[in-house]
Amino acid sequence: MLLGDIIKQYRIEHDMSLQDFANLIGSSRSYIHMLEKNVNPATNKPINPSIETLKLLANAMNMDLEFLLKQLNSDQNIYLDENEYNKQFNTRPSSAVVIVYGSIPAGVPMECIEDIIDTEEISADMLKGGKQYFGLKVKGNSMYPDYLDGDILILEKVDDCESGQDCVVMVNGNDRNI
Repeated sequence: MLLGDIIKQYRIEHDMSLQDFANLIGSSRSYIHMLEKNVNPATNKPINPSIETLKLLANAMNMDLEFLLKQLNSDQNIYLDENEYNKQFNTRPSSAVVIVYGSIPAGVPMECIEDIIDTEEISADMLKGGKQYFGLKVKGNSMYPDYLDGDILILEKVDDCESGQDCVVMVNGNDRNI
């Protein structure tokens, strides 16, 4: 089995979200998602864990490291050197991947659910200055012609917006709408 399959199986058996599992090892939800998909979206290459990562994962899943290693098949590469492991993330591609977290209604608030449903590629230049982006899929046509049902919106994460700007806002801390 690949590591991602083991993680996903564990999460399903324990009814855990990506974020719940990421919290167990002190990592990000996107990193766990990459492990489960066995691909680094920035390079479209398989992601290979370090031995230190495997130790954290084994501990989080209440299993011995040796047991976890025996579960992995020969297709799963592992970095023994932490510096070599980190190199797989230190690429400077001309594009970046934005995670699409779910749907957003055009006009009517809905509960804010952050399930990863897709990824979209953007220019790496958009990330200059530490900017962060996320994606949402439009549901409904009440914002026609600006946004159509099924459109993917790539949005910059900011703390506020100006009058006249299109933005996605949290209402009551739980709902969002355009």
